Parts: sequence; structure tokens; C-alpha cells
Amino acid sequence: MGESASPEARHELLQEVYEESHRLTRLVENLLSITRLDAGVLVLDKQWFPLEDVVGSALGRLRNEARGRLITKRLAPDLPLVVLDGVLIEQVLFNLVDNALKYSLRGRLSISPPRPTTKKYWSASPTAARG
Repeated sequence: MGESASPEARHELLQEVYEESHRLTRLVENLLSITRLDAGVLVLDKQWFPLEDVVGSALGRLRNEARGRLITKRLAPDLPLVVLDGVLIEQVLFNLVDNALKYSLRGRLSISPPRPTTKKYWSASPTAARG
């Protein structure tokens, strides 16, 4: 690129390098976590958490990846506290929504927890824009 590149082009390139370095860091962290799980070394730190906080934290970390896309949380207002490893579940939700952002069409995205009677899995799915 050199001296001939405009300041805007340099800034854009540096931003891209910065974003890719974060993506690679997340990838390595995920691989290390998987390795620890497979080796039986990872010890779960289960505690009582408000699910809203865990979801909110994961979505907060996704601000850059969302790039302006609206992400809707579909959580019941009266959810009880749940016992879980907050750090690991936050990472699971981060990965779920990050993949949904990457592999779905532009527009809104909705995240919802499993329903006790119908589903066993979290979902992150595109929703139609209203208006």
C-alpha cells in the first residue's frame, strides 16, 4: 500500500486487520476450550445467574459483528435464575449469534431460549423486518 494510499484506505485496511485479529483470537480461544473439554480438564463453575444478564453480555460483545443489524432477545420477563457456567454459556450464545449473523441474510435476528415443553436448544433466527 505504501505512501500512495489515502488516509481513508489506510484506516480501512487497519480496521480490517484489527477485526481479523479479534476473529483469530476468538477462534484460538474456542479451540483451546474445546481441547480442555475433550481432555476433561475444564471444570464447570456453575452458579445462579439471571439469563437476561448472560444473553445481554453475549450480545454486548457482538456489537462490532452485528454492524447495525437489530438483534431481538425473545426472553420471558419473569425468567427465574438458572444454574450454569456463565462464562461458557455466554461463549456458546456468542458463537450461536455470531454464526447466525455470518450465515443469514441481512436484516433482523431474533434469539430465544429453549421452551421447556417444545425445544431443547437455543435458536438464533432471521426475522422479517416490519414497516
